[in-house]
Amino acid sequence: RYPITTWISALSALLGTLLLSTDGSPPNVGDIWCILAACASALFILRLEKFSNETKPAELNSVSFITVLILSSIWVIIDELTNHTHFNMDISNIIDPFISNILPIVYLGGISTGLCNYLQTIGQKSIPADKAAIVYSMDPVYGAIFSNWILHEQIGMQGYIGGLFILLGVWISVQSN
Repeated sequence: RYPITTWISALSALLGTLLLSTDGSPPNVGDIWCILAACASALFILRLEKFSNETKPAELNSVSFITVLILSSIWVIIDELTNHTHFNMDISNIIDPFISNILPIVYLGGISTGLCNYLQTIGQKSIPADKAAIVYSMDPVYGAIFSNWILHEQIGMQGYIGGLFILLGVWISVQSN
């Protein structure tokens, strides 16, 4: 269903993500999560293409937001139950971190998740999923740049090559229009 240039750009972006995420260290669990997150994001974008044209953006975003809220809550409760030898859940261990970090939680949940997903849903009414997914493949490049700038993390040659593969994937996708 997608042209060969889309597959080439996706493979280039995936190879770039692999190279960038394993730069400077042997592969580890965090690298696997990074790759899985990239694949999950691509699948989300592909599915969003269909549903953004069939559903109102606010309704679709609400269902997504509530689903994440429920699954995250279950995860927190399971984590609380399994990280203690006495299996006696103390609700304050769950509530207190939320209360003491309310501004970051509201920002991350409301702005960077809720608002951005809503705008993405609106945008994907007019942008094909394969193009949107390739643009989103730039996320690891932004992450590397900001971690270098803010945290002073080093980017090695493998990371730069990975970033170039991601840029190549985006360029191929844009040129195929």
